[in-house]
Amino acid sequence: MIRARHPVFFWNAMAMAGIALACTLLALLDPRLIGTASVWAKPPKFAASFALWLATLAWLWPAMAPEARAGRLVRWGVPAMLVAAWGEMAWIGLRAALGLPSHFAQTPLAAFMYGLMGVGATLLVLLLAGFGALMLWHRAPAVTDAWRRAAGLGLVLGGVLGGLAGWAISVNGTPFVGGQAGHWPPFYWSADGGDLRVAHFVGMHAMQIVPLAAWCLGRPGLLAAATALPVLTAAAFWQALAGRAVLG
Repeated sequence: MIRARHPVFFWNAMAMAGIALACTLLALLDPRLIGTASVWAKPPKFAASFALWLATLAWLWPAMAPEARAGRLVRWGVPAMLVAAWGEMAWIGLRAALGLPSHFAQTPLAAFMYGLMGVGATLLVLLLAGFGALMLWHRAPAVTDAWRRAAGLGLVLGGVLGGLAGWAISVNGTPFVGGQAGHWPPFYWSADGGDLRVAHFVGMHAMQIVPLAAWCLGRPGLLAAATALPVLTAAAFWQALAGRAVLG
């Protein structure tokens, strides 16, 4: 079971899933809006994303060699990842409860917290890629080399591709390029212009797609996913920069 592979990641994933469900219920009960979306639209998205992130790490953890687990990057990285994830969720949830945006707000406190979240997000993707690199570097006796490579490559690609797209959103000061928030729940991607969050979404989910492709299709699946995901992420990125909606 996934729980036995890494109990800390597993139970934190379950807690995030519970928060996602609670915030979804609040979105149904609370009529307040930020733009065209409920004030509670963002917290369940982030909580569900973190739940999947942490559950994926628990699933893939046997591919981490014992000597790598004993190293500083893992010993310090695991709690740092959890602090960054929960810190981000706390701020997003608080702002939703107050009916205020958690990202790109202009008050001094909001700007400071957005910068702090940026540091946390950078730490998250760097640790994700670092964990993947350790899986690729050290042989793990508990799994086959093929599965270790699939797990490690998925984490590296997720950290790098998702991180670069997230960095572009931060530099741009908004995920939108020539448009506004759209009406494509649950993500609310732009319906009338480019949206850099699409590239971020595709890139981040390499951490699940690459191992799943390898698990289902073996080496051909691994090669196909590892080749296709950077191309798809780049295509989504350039489409956003061109100001075209993902469903436009």
